[in-house]
Amino acid sequence: PDEPEEPTVEYVNLILKENTLGTTVREIKVVKGTAPTVENVNAVLNAEYHGYTFATWTYTKYSGGASAEFDPEAILNEDTVLYGSRGNLAGKGITWSYDDTTKSLIITGDGEMFNYTYNDDAPWVNYSKLVERIVFEGSITNIGDYSFYEFEALTDVTLPETTTRLGKGVFYRCSRLTKINFPDTLLTIDNSAFFKCDGFTELVFNEGLNYVGKDAFYQCYGVTKITLTDKISEFGASAFYQCANLKTAYYYGTEEDYNKLIFRLDNFWATQLANTYFISEDKPVAPGPYWYYDSEGNIKQWYYTVGFKHPDEILPFAWDYVDAVSGVDEENVKFMNDIVYHGYRFKSWSASAYGVQAYEVGLILDRDIHLTGNRGSLCGDNAYFRLSGTTLQILGSGKIWDFEGIKDAPWYGRNYTSVEIAEGITHLGSYMFCHANSLVSMDIPTNITSIHKNAYVGCNNLMFIYYLGTGDELASVEGAERLENLLNAVVYARTEVGDEPLSDGAYWCERADRDTLLERRVAWTLKDGHLTVGGDPTLVNYASVTDTPWYVNRDTITSVEILTGANRVGYNSFDGMEKITSITIPSTVLKIGDTAFTGTGYYTDADNWVGGALYISNHLIKVDLSTVGERFAIKDNTLSIADGAFLGCESVTELVFVKEIRGVFKAALEPLSLEKIFYTGNQISSWEGVWSKNNNLASQDLGDAVIYCLSVYEPTTEGNFWYKTMKNDGSFDITVWEPVITDPDTSGEGEE
Repeated sequence: PDEPEEPTVEYVNLILKENTLGTTVREIKVVKGTAPTVENVNAVLNAEYHGYTFATWTYTKYSGGASAEFDPEAILNEDTVLYGSRGNLAGKGITWSYDDTTKSLIITGDGEMFNYTYNDDAPWVNYSKLVERIVFEGSITNIGDYSFYEFEALTDVTLPETTTRLGKGVFYRCSRLTKINFPDTLLTIDNSAFFKCDGFTELVFNEGLNYVGKDAFYQCYGVTKITLTDKISEFGASAFYQCANLKTAYYYGTEEDYNKLIFRLDNFWATQLANTYFISEDKPVAPGPYWYYDSEGNIKQWYYTVGFKHPDEILPFAWDYVDAVSGVDEENVKFMNDIVYHGYRFKSWSASAYGVQAYEVGLILDRDIHLTGNRGSLCGDNAYFRLSGTTLQILGSGKIWDFEGIKDAPWYGRNYTSVEIAEGITHLGSYMFCHANSLVSMDIPTNITSIHKNAYVGCNNLMFIYYLGTGDELASVEGAERLENLLNAVVYARTEVGDEPLSDGAYWCERADRDTLLERRVAWTLKDGHLTVGGDPTLVNYASVTDTPWYVNRDTITSVEILTGANRVGYNSFDGMEKITSITIPSTVLKIGDTAFTGTGYYTDADNWVGGALYISNHLIKVDLSTVGERFAIKDNTLSIADGAFLGCESVTELVFVKEIRGVFKAALEPLSLEKIFYTGNQISSWEGVWSKNNNLASQDLGDAVIYCLSVYEPTTEGNFWYKTMKNDGSFDITVWEPVITDPDTSGEGEE
């Protein structure tokens, strides 16, 4: 026979909700048609929400009147809602009340308070801005998480002598609380327990305390000293973070014991900010951080600590110890005078903030002090500096210090564009010109005998280092040979060019400009037939190529490179140097003289003439009359037009002028009788912006030439526009759009 079917069991839900907000706490399944089991009832009575349990459960939401309480023997035939009321519970067996007369919160009972999940879960949260005093009655062990979060008015609290734990955020931002006891039974101060309680000035931890949690005393600015025993084993991350006034920690143990403590991240006070003192019943022979209890139980120091600090830093970088009875001695003064920090010394020291006018032999201290260094203008044992406008002057004699960090030079971050070094200076120190981004060139006098390899770290715009002596003298300067491997800059030796060709190397000299007679610096390098030219941005106009300093090397120079930063290549710079077959001109050059490159191998090579014109890099040098007609199209991306580029090209009446052009030297376009200029920009305002009195193009007289702007689509605004039609050979035809005519407004005609 078939097995009998199991009867189907139906369930209903016992739905538990928090009374105040109506939030569902949990749901409990109960067999339909029965009373809740013992297990079901216990689940109701022990239901927890946000870390706390409830005092009573009722069938209707409690609103201050009568409400039927949960009947554990009632038969349930449908889903039933129970509302939990917190009552005055503060823990299992712990209650609370508020006394408005004394503004006291009273916690009564034994055992553990609730650990609330969020900072607004405590039942007395509405009193948080009123409570001035907390009273504990009974044997409470755990002061729960977030119990007294942001009690802004709290000034008085005494923890029970049975306390073993202070919970997370328990006294968070209780800024008016100035003192608190730590009972002998206390083992743990949890995370953020006293976060930003900046009313504390001193913390005396109990003997049994084992752990201080993360951010426990975060930003407790008022704390100046703490006392802790050798029972403590760990400080969580940032336990005393930004406690900037914490100066002293008295440790009831030895330095050996202290070094075994675990300090998580950002507890810098433990090893740097605080003066940590170790217990010593008898006065140690060697000065150091030691303390003892006097006969009345007061903390006393055998020695006071003197911290030496940089004016821009919080933490002292050096420490010394002064006898509490006899005071400062000669060794203490010598220690101060011998201090070297990051490679440099201080001109003087001040402790005026502590009422100390002069740190000298015989000074009796009554507390720990800090001496703050004054750097003054020192940059070497006998050297000093001065900033005059944008000029950095290095004065005095001897070596500049080798600074240890990139920001250690006293002029770091100042905007100086030039440097003057006195004749007495012999050494350029490490990080001396670090990150001097406005420095493009500088002189090194012949009295310099050594240069640290890091002297110019981060000088990314420095291009020219002019040594004021000869190449032989430069070779004797220690460290000079390494600079070019570390920098974009080149070290140039001074030379007066003679009749003999110069060997490969880097040189500089002064040449008078043909037109202005002003002396300009010319810097150049020779290497394997390659000539690199720079110096003053406006390169010299030479009367003849024979005046150039590289003319003596004309038979070996095969390529030329103008350095970035130059804005002009002058007349006759390379005229007739027929072995030059490669030339590079940077985008910074906007002016090129008509005879700058004539007669060079590059100029005379027919393969370099494209479309009837010679270009060097993106610069138009010359247009060939024999290959052009009435219209000439300048190549796209051309940046400048050299003087004389169109000389003899009077037949050109139409010019395609590309929008990238930023420089037209002298009267390069004046030989042309231009009627039309086809501008590749799309707006006449762009043309006018380029062809303005403030631009290099302003000197060009265009006569009555009509300017057409490029428009791919049929224009809708008034003006002169053109478009191009590309052909298979890469050239293009030009078509002018019909002008746009705006009809006069006749909308009002015929109206009365």
